[in-house]
Amino acid sequence: MGLSILLSAFLLIAATELGDKTMVTVITLSSKHGRREVFLGAVSSLAAVSALGALIGGALFEVIPEDVLALSAGCAFILFGTYTLLKEEKKEAVQVKSGNAFITTFSLIALMEMGDKSQLSILTLAAGSGSYLLVLIGAIMAFGLIVTLEVLLGERIGRVLRPEVLRLGGGAVFLVFGTIFLVQALL
Repeated sequence: MGLSILLSAFLLIAATELGDKTMVTVITLSSKHGRREVFLGAVSSLAAVSALGALIGGALFEVIPEDVLALSAGCAFILFGTYTLLKEEKKEAVQVKSGNAFITTFSLIALMEMGDKSQLSILTLAAGSGSYLLVLIGAIMAFGLIVTLEVLLGERIGRVLRPEVLRLGGGAVFLVFGTIFLVQALL
């Protein structure tokens, strides 16, 4: 069960972060600042915000019955998936002042991720599985991979994959996870 939770968190976060506003921000920052500072700022910020979400989800697992959490998690993921598939993406411009690239990146990413779908996914997955540490490790691994790609590939990612494809893929992943949670809760 442990490996499946880790893998689930990794796949879910990797899919939801592709094409996200964080991706645009990291690509923009890495084109203007040192890649190392942007990478470290982004990963540190994502890890900190993810740890908070995983801890909250783990605490919920301790006080709310497991079947209620599983049903809630399934419904939440189906709602996330439906919302992701139906919403239209807006292009967001990132304005960056010069200064310390690590602090700028850390601050921007932390503010953008609070309450974001990936953070809500971490919270929900941790609450539904009761294994907040494995969810956190899987999420950080996914964030590390995605941020590495964003920093190294920069603008090329946007040329290869259209935002609509990324959005549809992310929405489908949410629906699959939601269905899995519901089926497991009802069995």
